[in-house]
Amino acid sequence: MSTPYLLTAAPFSCSSSRIGLLGLAGVLAARRAGATARPGRYRTRTAGVGLLLAVIVLDIAAQSIGVLGQARVFALPVRHAVG
Repeated sequence: MSTPYLLTAAPFSCSSSRIGLLGLAGVLAARRAGATARPGRYRTRTAGVGLLLAVIVLDIAAQSIGVLGQARVFALPVRHAVG
């Protein structure tokens, strides 16, 4: 399940233009993060801590996506096969 699909459903009910703006915000944030992490700007230890925090945040996000997907599947009505 993709993020835009989840954002169009309740409770968010976002329009396609709003989802596009969220994507643009992500691009700008990534650009800013890349500029901040220029070589020589931070010590190696700081970069390692930042990388570790990024991995933790991404893991939490991936787990959340799995849980949201399961919740949507279990919310579907049960259909029994007619035999």
